[in-house]
Amino acid sequence: MSKRILIVDDEAAVLKLTVLILKLAGHDVITAQDGQEAVQRAVEEKPDLILLDIRMPKMDGFEVFKKLHSSAETQNIPVIYSTADSSISFEELPSELKAEDILLKPYTADELSQKIQRWLK
Repeated sequence: MSKRILIVDDEAAVLKLTVLILKLAGHDVITAQDGQEAVQRAVEEKPDLILLDIRMPKMDGFEVFKKLHSSAETQNIPVIYSTADSSISFEELPSELKAEDILLKPYTADELSQKIQRWLK
């Protein structure tokens, strides 16, 4: 069964590759390239899961997460952070920023698929 996944990343190459991997796995993919667009798309599209870059223009991933989880419409959508910043410790994030998981860039197709499958209901 195909799941709808929102991918949020400001890096065009990462976005394109991630879309390709997930489409080949049979998922319906929605994209956003900044935090404001991510919130809008999440509200409009109600994805089954969000892969959310942390470092983005206009609104970073942490701000997006707070907005999504403060709204009854989007608070139950699972979120996986993605980042190239290896200094971010998922375990040390404050509880109000605690998404389901984190995926460090660069990631492989297998790593991405495993994380996505783990959190799709």
